[in-house]
Amino acid sequence: MPLFKELKDEEVEFFRAKFAGSQADRAIKAEAEANKIAEQMKNSKALLRYCFQDRSTVQIC
Repeated sequence: MPLFKELKDEEVEFFRAKFAGSQADRAIKAEAEANKIAEQMKNSKALLRYCFQDRSTVQIC
C-alpha cells in the first residue's frame, strides 16, 4: 500500500471546498446546515401529523 497517492483534479477541488476558510467558518456552516435539516424534519412531522389526524382514513399528502 503506497504512502502517497496522486489526487485527481476533482478530488483536489472537493477538498479545497470542504476545508476552505477557518475552522470557525466551517463550524458555523455545519451548524446552519444542521438547523436547516432540523427545520425540514420539523415541517415534515407537522405534515405527517396533519395527514394522519383521523386514524380511520389515510390521506395521501
